[in-house]
Amino acid sequence: MDRSSTQWVIGAGTASDGTAYTTLTAVGEGGRQLSITCNSRGGRSLSMRTNASPAPLAYSWVKLRIGSHESQTDAWTETSSAGQLTLTAPTFDLDLVRQLYRNWDVMAEVVSGSSRYNDSFAARGFPAAIDRTRAACNWSDAEFPPENGWGRPYPDAPPAYAKEVVYESFTSEQISARAWVATNAYGRAQLMVRINENPSICRSSSGFDSTRFYVEQAGGRRSAIPGFHLSYSCGMKPVTLALQGEFDPSAPLLLKLVPFHWHSLSDFTYFMSSVALP
Repeated sequence: MDRSSTQWVIGAGTASDGTAYTTLTAVGEGGRQLSITCNSRGGRSLSMRTNASPAPLAYSWVKLRIGSHESQTDAWTETSSAGQLTLTAPTFDLDLVRQLYRNWDVMAEVVSGSSRYNDSFAARGFPAAIDRTRAACNWSDAEFPPENGWGRPYPDAPPAYAKEVVYESFTSEQISARAWVATNAYGRAQLMVRINENPSICRSSSGFDSTRFYVEQAGGRRSAIPGFHLSYSCGMKPVTLALQGEFDPSAPLLLKLVPFHWHSLSDFTYFMSSVALP
């Protein structure tokens, strides 16, 4: 399994003053881009680029929503070059960026003069992008735990106490899974899932991707993702995932999986598969 798989585009270059830099870019609708940039001098920035440039106004008002976290509306500075407008956040908010580590979807609302637009960015697999740029950007283990917090090879076989996901007989698309809680390299509980351990159960023409997991805990729904851009089909070998999200793996939870072709979790609850843990 390619754990470096990510929708973030990794790039590098040299600024006009000779400073080397690295970029992690999520591509949005209409060619817009959301980028995290780090340089060899320790600088970090968050910016957004449009595909058409109005006259710069000195700043635009930007609101970001990463997963379920909505940031305050900030004034981002504007620069214009080669027919494109670049908006740069006033500060590099590490707490905001860390939300990308647990949630794949990013939405932006931008107000620039008389223009207003909303955008969404393909930003799955942020932990994998961080691992690929860890040295260049000097990301610390405290900021972003390596290997999705596991830090050593994932187990190839689930333990005897792992629980099998229960599938309803009417579900037309199925894939086998066993789930358990394990302690990672940092001494923290982590939710592990072994996919396709029993290939005879697998019935899916489309496959399974990284957005099909979520957790119910403490009366709410929480994201649960493997940390890289997963696209899985029945013919592939079994793989173990370490799921991340805004949940406590050491406390009781309900892990749910939804078939690949259902796009609205709220509308198709009837077709979900689930297992209670630990």
